[in-house]
Amino acid sequence: MHIGRVVGNIVTAKMADGLDGFKLLIVEPLDHRQKPCGTPLVMVDKVQAGEGDLVYFTTGSEGAFAFDRRIDLLIDSCVTGIISAIDADNA
Repeated sequence: MHIGRVVGNIVTAKMADGLDGFKLLIVEPLDHRQKPCGTPLVMVDKVQAGEGDLVYFTTGSEGAFAFDRRIDLLIDSCVTGIISAIDADNA
């Protein structure tokens, strides 16, 4: 699991089967001190996050685990939660 900040969204004309109704977000990966640490990624939003939200996400094949497993989905990153606070003073 990783943390990031939603920096934008993508509007599509058509989504793959099983993804209708889900938003695509652009998420900038962050380190534990909330500093940017990678290239922004496009992710499926499972939790109704919005621009500016601090989120946690999964990548790789685990990105599809938050969805109905009876359907093979083309997902390799998914926002799975919205973060309220991070306590990383001693990390």
